[in-house]
Amino acid sequence: MDYKTADRNRRTVDFYDTWVFRDRGGNPWGSFAPSSMRELQSGKPLQVGCCWNGAAALSPIPFIAHDVRFRRSRDGVVGCPVDRECSASECSLLCKDFARNGFHRVLAVPSMRVAYDLGTYQLLPKPPPREALAAMDRPIEWQPLSRETLCWGIVRPGSERTAKDCPQVWECLMDDRSAHRRSGLQCRDLPPAWHDVTKAAAEESKGGDDKR
Repeated sequence: MDYKTADRNRRTVDFYDTWVFRDRGGNPWGSFAPSSMRELQSGKPLQVGCCWNGAAALSPIPFIAHDVRFRRSRDGVVGCPVDRECSASECSLLCKDFARNGFHRVLAVPSMRVAYDLGTYQLLPKPPPREALAAMDRPIEWQPLSRETLCWGIVRPGSERTAKDCPQVWECLMDDRSAHRRSGLQCRDLPPAWHDVTKAAAEESKGGDDKR
């Protein structure tokens, strides 16, 4: 999780990466599901729809096997396109492209905290002690990811993303179209999780070997 200084005089900090962070329902920061907020506040790792948050660990497979790249919106549109791909952050678009290729298991780790300068980092509350984090250690119970996400597009490079710029629109992860709720577009299902597919293939292969 990455943080910025909200008020140096009052020595307060705010979470920074609100533009990209989405819960598994596609909701933006400030509108997370109550269950996600409880896990976040406890310091537990939680399943999310997308995050970058200052530091990230990514599987290389989508880059190598599926030619996924950091990119702009497919039409190169900077603005508020209707019925075209929303001009989201390159990190948000990467989450979308990963999801389309079966890599939609995204985990945020609140106890990992970073800042962009030492002064801000020194204002951060200390994470839970290791003993408390160890007590939280458990397998992640992965849930289905929403087929849609809320996008807030760029208006022009370097502009502030405020409500008067682009309206927030719901977008299907499997389709390059925004404002789908207004147009009546039904979102397609995401492919099975890559981890489940490879696990099933390995078990099938092992079963075949055992029969020989």
